[in-house]
Amino acid sequence: MSEVMPSFTLVGVICPIDDGPCICTPIYRHEPGAGYFIQEFKSKTIDGFVYIGSEITEYKIDIDSQCTSSVGDPVQYGLVLPNRAPVVLSLRRLSNYLSENMDDLCIPHPFLLYQLAVITKNREAFFQALNQKRVEEAIRKRQIPITFAQSKSEKGKWTDESVRLLKYLWDARFSASEIAQAVGQSRNAVIGKVHRLQLKGRDKGGADKIIRLKFGSK
Repeated sequence: MSEVMPSFTLVGVICPIDDGPCICTPIYRHEPGAGYFIQEFKSKTIDGFVYIGSEITEYKIDIDSQCTSSVGDPVQYGLVLPNRAPVVLSLRRLSNYLSENMDDLCIPHPFLLYQLAVITKNREAFFQALNQKRVEEAIRKRQIPITFAQSKSEKGKWTDESVRLLKYLWDARFSASEIAQAVGQSRNAVIGKVHRLQLKGRDKGGADKIIRLKFGSK
């Protein structure tokens, strides 16, 4: 007789910050109530539940819920918005939420928009977030990472969107190596693409020096 997988009841979320909108971590209790657990995952499904202790005080929001999850169920994401009760959604539902509320999230919550775009791999939201002043400033200062979702078929290829990101990062004075990591290309491929696109040179920075040396630009 196969062993029945235990289920875990959703009881709250742990927030990374205490004063703003954010993606947060759902917390669970085993049905007998033995402490708190969080979900473990490597893809889109839960691989297991990790025990994290019997007490949590910092930035925890309780949720009155009867929802349960087991190993193999879809991964859940917590979402906290100002003046609203926290919600916990699957990746599919989170993606739908983003698509339906993109404009509402854009101006008041640009960093949340960026985070949701990265998690759901929504490229429209990704570029919309990049164009928000606060996000743009943070990226220029290297305060948040650039995470650009690519499919397996796109690896090593230039697409309209990866070229768009290259131009954005070049204007933000990222180095060829930094751009290469962001767009999933080699450093030499980025240097060659910059040359072919005839992007404006920059007075300072290693990338300009590299282009002059490689292509003999004056």
